[in-house]
Amino acid sequence: MKTGKEYPGLGDILLLSTLTVLFAGYQAFASAKLFEYGVHKVGEFRINKGNIIGSRDLSGIARVGDFHCLIGSDEGVYVQTCRFAVERREIIIDEPAGSRIELLSPKIGSEIDKEAIAAIGNTYYVMGSHGVAKKSGLLMEARHNCFCFEVDPKTGQKTGYVQRSSLQRLLRNDSVLGPYYAKVLQQRGVNIEGLAAKDGKLFIGFRSPNLGGKAHVVEIAPEELFGDHDETSYNLHTVVLGEGLGIRELVAIQSGKDYNGFLIITGNAGCEPGDGDNPDTVKDVKDWEAGRGFFLFYWNGRERVELIGEIPRASENYKAEAMTVVSDTKDAIDLLILFDGPPGGAPTVYRIYKKKRE
Repeated sequence: MKTGKEYPGLGDILLLSTLTVLFAGYQAFASAKLFEYGVHKVGEFRINKGNIIGSRDLSGIARVGDFHCLIGSDEGVYVQTCRFAVERREIIIDEPAGSRIELLSPKIGSEIDKEAIAAIGNTYYVMGSHGVAKKSGLLMEARHNCFCFEVDPKTGQKTGYVQRSSLQRLLRNDSVLGPYYAKVLQQRGVNIEGLAAKDGKLFIGFRSPNLGGKAHVVEIAPEELFGDHDETSYNLHTVVLGEGLGIRELVAIQSGKDYNGFLIITGNAGCEPGDGDNPDTVKDVKDWEAGRGFFLFYWNGRERVELIGEIPRASENYKAEAMTVVSDTKDAIDLLILFDGPPGGAPTVYRIYKKKRE
């Protein structure tokens, strides 16, 4: 006899139970934060800034071993080898004549727009922005390059020759990034600013475009990037950062199964309006907000993204551009961040704390 009330069958009960478990699991996943909120300044590094080429425009740093590193500014065609003294909190750079490495002949181009550096083993990788000029919108071929070279792990000095390649064809042909290639940054044009190395792969972080609150990372093997292939194999990842934010730097971390991923510096995905030479740089500027800060995120390389906090800066004119891990313990990670703006990059040590596990 019907009573006017429908009772669920066994199938409905099982489906409801499954959905409840999945939702509970999602809630636990979303709430199980890995880091305490906050980015804390804990010190500074000294740097002999008088020897730096492009001292106010530092954009990349990476280390080979514990004592040797490479830095570069986004101007010119050189990077510089240096020594990394953790205990003394110091980056030591020799005279430019002895520390500089020419990546590209000035006859080909005077500015590579170097934006990021990473290392795998004894090999450094340097990435150009692959973007157009911010003011004029001109496509300058020298900016659409990436480089690699080996160093002696004992001395940190280059051995052999500099190899050159480009992501130009890959970016033009990609179904997601292709429509934004060769556009100005003010209109979500493709622009690379981050590079990290993990598990033998390179992870290339894009400042722009941000599409629907998602930034992009290209994962590619070095042999694919620098090899001679008709088709290049790679993976395109999306990272949910929120509207208007782009990747300004990323670095790999790995300490146990939980802390196995990347730390990402984010800031404006776009940039300020141009000076009127190109109307696309002036009208309807996208993904740029005056006074927006720089933020640190954790990304596990897949779907998980966690905001750790805003990066404290001595001045709003300091742009967080380069990062390397100083130490990684069971309780905290110390990071060295270099800034575009101040002479010598104002190398500053920040600490983030891991959540205590129950």
